[in-house]
Amino acid sequence: MRREEALSALDWWREAGIDVLVDDLPRDWLKPEPKAEKPRISESLVRPPRDEALSGAAAPRIGAVGDPTSELTLLADHPEQEDIESGALMSGAAGRLLDAMLAAIGRQRASVYLAALSPVRPLRSRLDDKEIAELAPKALQLVATAAPRFLLLLGDAPTRAILGTSVAEARGRLHGFNHAGVTVNAVATFHPRFLLQQPRHKAAAWSDLRLLLGEIGR
Repeated sequence: MRREEALSALDWWREAGIDVLVDDLPRDWLKPEPKAEKPRISESLVRPPRDEALSGAAAPRIGAVGDPTSELTLLADHPEQEDIESGALMSGAAGRLLDAMLAAIGRQRASVYLAALSPVRPLRSRLDDKEIAELAPKALQLVATAAPRFLLLLGDAPTRAILGTSVAEARGRLHGFNHAGVTVNAVATFHPRFLLQQPRHKAAAWSDLRLLLGEIGR
């Protein structure tokens, strides 16, 4: 783990109110990341054409990033404004907090697969119930194609799309579901954007990450 990532993880633990880290199983933090295999994700899921369905005007699609062969897929709701400008998901303040969250469980962004429920940023900066329902089949298709062992749902919209319930109701437990013959274990937590707005929920998010880490370590 690089020095910057280690410091980022320590900042995350401190803000979440954690002063002692105890893991049930020993972890080899110096173990190198596994080499990625040939991507299995269809180009139609990640290429960046333009779309007017949610934005009301031609807007760039922000494709998924990271390792499509990873055992861990992260699903957010939609790109941030900074993502539109940079052309990459989670490139602003929310992305920096996400990196700290990943570092706290011994991960780097390059070792996970990060996608958004909507590839374009909605005009209202949020997805309504109808849009979530319309986007859910595509999200399920992406999960079935990537076939991760674990799925981390970041926020209410992706949690409703995949699990059919709110993030408040889904948090705190593992959700196993099967789609198109692929069995995935899902954990729901707050979106980093929400945690920036409501820092008091960081301890709860850390609890969700520990749940995920414990299952991955089994």
